[in-house]
Amino acid sequence: LLNMLWPNYLRPVPSMTIVQFTPVAGALAQPAFLGRGCALDSIVNNEAVCHFQTCHDLWIFPATLENVSAYSGTDVSAITLELALQVPMTLEQLDLSKLRFYLGGDAWTARELYFWLSDRLAWIELEI
Repeated sequence: LLNMLWPNYLRPVPSMTIVQFTPVAGALAQPAFLGRGCALDSIVNNEAVCHFQTCHDLWIFPATLENVSAYSGTDVSAITLELALQVPMTLEQLDLSKLRFYLGGDAWTARELYFWLSDRLAWIELEI
């Protein structure tokens, strides 16, 4: 009966978190690979240690996202992302094909952003 009324009670969702990796300035000269299953520990208020592991392969870039802005006009809309490199490097060394962004915020906004970026994107412009 419990399985019919409240099926998730018998299959609880494990603890999850979203992690932002910020490399020490100057420590990375190129993107660094971090494999799926990498162990992460979080200490909350110097009391409990929470153990997590990465669930996807990912790349850590020697760059920070400095600013995000949006423009919406009658004929065109744009999202501008300003990245700041921590070390001088060429575009080939940076290899933006491996760059991933987390679309946070409320679920509706994240889904709308994903829809527009994946289905309605007309072009991407890179300015150096």
